[in-house]
Amino acid sequence: NFRDIVQKFADGGGVLVVRDQHEFQSALLRLLADPVERKQLGERALEILKANQGATERTLAELEKLLTGRTI
Repeated sequence: NFRDIVQKFADGGGVLVVRDQHEFQSALLRLLADPVERKQLGERALEILKANQGATERTLAELEKLLTGRTI
């Protein structure tokens, strides 16, 4: 779900959430002016992405284990 994904990135500091065009403009200008913050934001986002890669596959594998243990 998109909201859950955004929340993971927000909680981990890997995304800036803006609520309107003024916040967007302010965040954009700040990132354009600050290469260190830009780099840190990208690095945090990459770490969150890496930590969550394969989540669907892991969930499906666990479900398959549960289902194959069942008798129909």
